[in-house]
Amino acid sequence: MYITKKTKKGQITIPAKYRKKFNVEYFSVEMKDNQLIIKPVKSLAGSLKKYVKRQEM
Repeated sequence: MYITKKTKKGQITIPAKYRKKFNVEYFSVEMKDNQLIIKPVKSLAGSLKKYVKRQEM
């Protein structure tokens, strides 16, 4: 188990061990039974693209 801290902007870091294992750019995030569920997303093809929010840098 890893403990990660929320930044001032509300972001958390996914530990490198997991980022490397999944090797994806996007993750789905949902709340279920008072738990945060984070799942890797392999493709944003089709209608899922409209749900992705991108921030301009």
